[in-house]
Amino acid sequence: MSFIASPQQAAFLDWVSNGSGSCIVEAVAGAGKTTTLLEAVDRTGGGVAILAYNKKIADEIKGKLAARGVDWKTAEAGTVHSFGLRAFSKMFGKPEISDRKTAKIIERMIAKQSLPAAHPLIVFSAPIAALVSFAKQRALGVIGNIRDEKRWWDIVEHFDVFRNNEDAQAMAAEIVSLSMSVLEASNAETKLIDFDDMVYLPVLLKCRFWGYRWIFVDEAQDTTPARRALVKAMLRRDGRLVAVGDRHQ
Repeated sequence: MSFIASPQQAAFLDWVSNGSGSCIVEAVAGAGKTTTLLEAVDRTGGGVAILAYNKKIADEIKGKLAARGVDWKTAEAGTVHSFGLRAFSKMFGKPEISDRKTAKIIERMIAKQSLPAAHPLIVFSAPIAALVSFAKQRALGVIGNIRDEKRWWDIVEHFDVFRNNEDAQAMAAEIVSLSMSVLEASNAETKLIDFDDMVYLPVLLKCRFWGYRWIFVDEAQDTTPARRALVKAMLRRDGRLVAVGDRHQ
């Protein structure tokens, strides 16, 4: 069955073929964005990375590309995490992946310093781990300095990290300071990474990426600063970016 484009889809496909620069495509659920992007691949001339929101969607797009006879040299699909992990592994070797990385870092710091049970690093390990995760998503160290307290306080306020925790609120300054140290210790550990690191560390540590001529980013409204930094690292200087999203989601 041949693809029949709507006026909006036709305008986008014409831009891919004849336009220049990058663009934002607004598409609500059911608007046929995946089909349109696959049609666009045929007009790019190759060198395309399609960044899907999750692995399930990435696998579906991979299947559709294969069904169309599109090989990986022309276009490849994956999550932003999979592209980041690949670049990281090429530089540092295949790491162990654990969602307890930050917890393990904290445990290691506690043991090394023989800290007492009442120490804030022990008592407030959960909010510290949350802060470190948010800091990675905000790409601290790539955007701004890891020791920039203002950026940490922005994270605390934006994500309301100490909500309903009066004890943590009273020790907020100490918790922020400890979070900085935990993040620095985490960044020095390249044999063990977590989900956030897959996006954050390749950019922080300046891993080399294959330069794509085109990058299509799905669900662009949900991208974090770290994800956007990774996309920028993947895109050739003369490359073109298509950010697809829905401002109301």
